[in-house]
Amino acid sequence: MRAPAARTAALAAVPLALMLVALGIALRMTLQLLYGARGPSPDDGIYLFIRILSWGLIIIPGMLLFVGTTSWLAILLLVAVVESALVLVGPLLHH
Repeated sequence: MRAPAARTAALAAVPLALMLVALGIALRMTLQLLYGARGPSPDDGIYLFIRILSWGLIIIPGMLLFVGTTSWLAILLLVAVVESALVLVGPLLHH
């Protein structure tokens, strides 16, 4: 039995997604090594850009990997869980 073409394409993208996540983690570690305990100055644009880029490289491929390798039912269940968590926790954050 052959796997559907969409699942095969999603599994082919797994090494690329893992490489991008590893690059994002490496960028975050590099920031920690470069700035150390002192930290960046409040208006350091390079630090902010690399920090946003590293989080994007960690989160976006992870989401694409999750969506590409799971079934539609698991994705709907995850959406329902996140929505219910927001409904329950949301009012607590406003007080």
